[in-house]
Amino acid sequence: MNGKRMLQNLPFAVSGGVLLALWAAGNSKKAVLLCGVLALAAAVALGRAPALGRWLRDRRDPLGTVCGALAAAWGGVLFAGNWKFEGIAARLGLAPGMLVAVLAVAAVLAALPAAVALATWLLQRGGALEDRCRAVLESRPVFGILWLCGAALLALQAYFVVANPYIWQDEVFTLKLIRHPVGELVALTAVDVHPPLYYLIVKAFVTALPGVPAIPLAKLVSLLPYLLLWLGAGVAGWRRSGPVRLGAGVFALCLGGMPKLLDYGTEIRMYSWGLFFVTGGLLAAWYTARTGKVRGWVGLVIFGLLAAYTHYFACVAVAVAYLALLVWQLVRRDRRGLVRWGIAAAVTVAAYLPWLFVLLAQLRTVQGNYWIEPITLQTVQGYGTFLFGSGSLWVAVALVTVLWLTTCPRGADGLCVGAALLCPFWTIAVGLVASAVVRPVFVARYLVPELGCLWLGVAAALALLPRQRIKVVVLAVLLATAWGDTRAFVADQQYQASETRSTLAVLDTLPQDAKLVSTATRVQEKLAGLCERESYGWQVSPGELPKSVYDNLYDLTDAATLTQWVEAGRTVCFFEDAANAGAAQKAAQQAGLQARPLAECGLCEPLTVWEIVKK
Repeated sequence: MNGKRMLQNLPFAVSGGVLLALWAAGNSKKAVLLCGVLALAAAVALGRAPALGRWLRDRRDPLGTVCGALAAAWGGVLFAGNWKFEGIAARLGLAPGMLVAVLAVAAVLAALPAAVALATWLLQRGGALEDRCRAVLESRPVFGILWLCGAALLALQAYFVVANPYIWQDEVFTLKLIRHPVGELVALTAVDVHPPLYYLIVKAFVTALPGVPAIPLAKLVSLLPYLLLWLGAGVAGWRRSGPVRLGAGVFALCLGGMPKLLDYGTEIRMYSWGLFFVTGGLLAAWYTARTGKVRGWVGLVIFGLLAAYTHYFACVAVAVAYLALLVWQLVRRDRRGLVRWGIAAAVTVAAYLPWLFVLLAQLRTVQGNYWIEPITLQTVQGYGTFLFGSGSLWVAVALVTVLWLTTCPRGADGLCVGAALLCPFWTIAVGLVASAVVRPVFVARYLVPELGCLWLGVAAALALLPRQRIKVVVLAVLLATAWGDTRAFVADQQYQASETRSTLAVLDTLPQDAKLVSTATRVQEKLAGLCERESYGWQVSPGELPKSVYDNLYDLTDAATLTQWVEAGRTVCFFEDAANAGAAQKAAQQAGLQARPLAECGLCEPLTVWEIVKK
């Protein structure tokens, strides 16, 4: 019997080993041979496992066969893509590309029957296996693992708060803006295109902790909303059981592990706080729909106003919660609920009126001139990539959504989960309409406030699915996505830190009164944020608003000023980006001077530092 079970599992083990070899070693034949030996050993181990053997025998071993066929097909595709077939193709009289295409098509065709069989098996309901899966997935140990994964991601972000000193120009704008008194801060924000609440939050923390460096402190302020939501998921998962526990654990994982959430958790901008307020508004609406208590209405009004005063598209997102509650009251024909909804909406509008006039003025400014490029089909596709990244996550979320819809969800839970899943797509629709009516005003990062609702909806829908085997597959996809995004995040943070330290090292070698000149406004603004020295833009200008907000940003338009600085003995350094190569030498020639290369550095783009000296 052991030998029979070994042969039954041999295709899965061998193809899995070859697949691992191809993924890990590319063209290394020694690695393929080694993994093949390990695969045979694994087949023997599987054959000699009595419990697993009985489980496979009782089910006529469909899992080993199906997974083996899928793994073999996938391995065939990778084999065709990673190995060279010039010799074989020459013997067959085919082009190498044609042979690879034929093998890939054959592998896909071979995988289709296995994929159908596997899908049928996964979608089965009932049975002892289903009950066992449910018990494991909704257990506290599984919740604890997922919750601790979220904790590890928070710790990783907190580490790079200190380890990465890089800030881009919008973050520099935030740090410079909060130095102004509150009245000036609000007035300057009114000239910009964002509401003022986030800046006031950062200013409050920086003012309360004057001895803490501003850059890491401001990054920690952006991480605080993630921490609060993670703690909330921990409380909900530990105190409740069943689907709530699983949903809380999945949400804790998704909060940092899904695309873009790690990146924006430490950025010194308003996106993480917008995510917190929008998610809080949806949870308040959910609580209100389930209980009808006044505290739920109060929470919705508070979170809705906070979202609206943080980011305009966060305001658009939290409107989903209001719409969901309106639909709920209409379906239930609850007159008292409709009255309370009207009161909540009226209070929200009244409290937002003082800023509404500012918004209208900002719209007039945007109509005249704005930096966002026209929206194309590629732009819209980019929104989807921003939300889900890889194709596997697309498939997993779509599968969860479709299967959840097939359960005919009803009641408050069904309505609010649907609202959460709809939130980012509602915002995209509103952004596209606004861009068509006014001018392009929507970019992908404005979707960050909606990501909390999206992954809350995915976690809740996954937890409520009746098919437990699907939950295991989707959870594996989520964990793999979190791992891949974490690796990309770490690599990006390390690159930013290395680039910034190279520039800081150059700045440390320069005298304190050195004149720093940049050939691009983005570089000029980054330098102005990294140091307290005067930062000049050579024949470029960042605009009137940044010059009003910054205290060390200046224009430089004529070569005579360069001559005066050098004659006075001042150190003058050009930070030249690749797009403006040669600008420093041209400026020196106009001033009757010469440019001498000093160093190479970068601020997430290569920079050449030139010192302007006498001939």
